[in-house]
Amino acid sequence: MHVESLNLIENRTRYSKRTDQTGGPGTSMKFVIASHSERLAGAERSLFAIVAAALEAGHEVVVTVPQQGALQSKINVTFPDVQVIEIPTHSWMHGSRFTFKSVPRTLTSILESIVHARLYRQISPDFIVINSSVIPAPMIAAALCRIPSIVMVRESIRTNTQLFSIVPKSILIRLIEGMSTFRFAVSHYVADQLNQPCTVDFPDVRRDLGIESLWPTDNEAKPTRARALRAVMLGSFSPEKGQDDAIQAVALARAAGVQIDLSLYGYAHESEILKLQEWCDRHGLSDRIRHKGFIDDPKEAYGSADVSLVCSKNEAYGRVTAESLLMGVPVVGYELGGTTEILRAGGGISCKPTSTDLANVLVSLAEDPNLLNDLHSQCRSLRADSGEFGNSGRTVSRMVEKIIGVGG
Repeated sequence: MHVESLNLIENRTRYSKRTDQTGGPGTSMKFVIASHSERLAGAERSLFAIVAAALEAGHEVVVTVPQQGALQSKINVTFPDVQVIEIPTHSWMHGSRFTFKSVPRTLTSILESIVHARLYRQISPDFIVINSSVIPAPMIAAALCRIPSIVMVRESIRTNTQLFSIVPKSILIRLIEGMSTFRFAVSHYVADQLNQPCTVDFPDVRRDLGIESLWPTDNEAKPTRARALRAVMLGSFSPEKGQDDAIQAVALARAAGVQIDLSLYGYAHESEILKLQEWCDRHGLSDRIRHKGFIDDPKEAYGSADVSLVCSKNEAYGRVTAESLLMGVPVVGYELGGTTEILRAGGGISCKPTSTDLANVLVSLAEDPNLLNDLHSQCRSLRADSGEFGNSGRTVSRMVEKIIGVGG
């Protein structure tokens, strides 16, 4: 029997007692959101927005995290009534190549489903939301307990070379689709990498940023700069995110006579920071390129920026791109993945994925203030279009409708 059919039988009575079976006002559900990380990066901020929207709609939410961290702290402070449970949760996709740890790590990620299943039987949720496709334990546990599950596919599984698995990607996707009841993809780029139809649901960037009171009330663009172009780049350090390309591009632009500074924000290992510092020292750019660490609130980074750089090779959605545009900061991004999908609406410039092409765009922006001002105006127009950047309230409604459809 297919997993979805099993879910239907088991859950018909479970949530029929608690809902009006319409999906509208009066429908109250209890669900678990399983996080693959304790940090507060893009996926976790999307999770936080879903928790907020679910509580507003009158649902009960339980969040599971691998261990204590920034996500748990933020939920505890903001929503003290929400239960956050620490439970072992490892990924079956990690790194970019096979190591001696790959096999035991993958086996561990699967065996952890026993612990998750025990938890689900104890709290008896109506459905499970798995906040990332990289963690198998919640999917397996939901199937074992015959509880409907929704996987938020936030990864470009087939094309991201930084997501290695000992299980072939094609089989991995079949397993995800076979074990889960529904899939929500964060972009069309991600959805196209799956086999079965899924719901494309953009992450809610607006709610997390809290930008409504920050945007200027007038319609004037930012004034012409009489200083160095200030660029920012947000994201955890990794080859996939392309920090090396951004650094090289800034060096090339400065060699061409352009005054430009770059601030890097995001998680980074000490070895990566040391490598950056040594490179900048060697090229005389220590005062122009700086790593400023992880920040909980991205508004701190965008507040003084002229342009945001997105050099990701396989961005599933491009949350940083969306955040930057909504904050009124134009984006220069690679013509790859979800970044291209977002920039089609305006507010930025796409370029070929090389540091040379990126440098050429930066030179153009520095030398032509009118071009930058025009992009600022496009950002302002984008902010008025609520359809481009997702809505967590709508996401929760879609989830509930899907689950009620299974049990109806």
